[in-house]
Amino acid sequence: MAMHGKDFGLSEFGPMLGCFHIREMSAEISHPQSTGDLLRNSTLYREFQAEREEILKHKWIESEKLGYDIGFERALTDWIVNHRTKWRRTRLQGAGR
Repeated sequence: MAMHGKDFGLSEFGPMLGCFHIREMSAEISHPQSTGDLLRNSTLYREFQAEREEILKHKWIESEKLGYDIGFERALTDWIVNHRTKWRRTRLQGAGR
């Protein structure tokens, strides 16, 4: 920005803009730990993690039965079709919802 023939950058306006506070806020926003904590504390994320854990258990069990790794996609599809509804119902009843 030019004023009276001089270019002014953000540093010249720092005191007027509360530059210290802007730097503090940007540090908080870009801090990955606070974002990670927010995500890990999310109910949706915890439910996703619990469901994923069940799918991985199912993958292991079915792979052991067949004697080879069935892969995540097959385990996911099979678990959703054959087990998800009952698992979710049981989980919701246990949570008192």
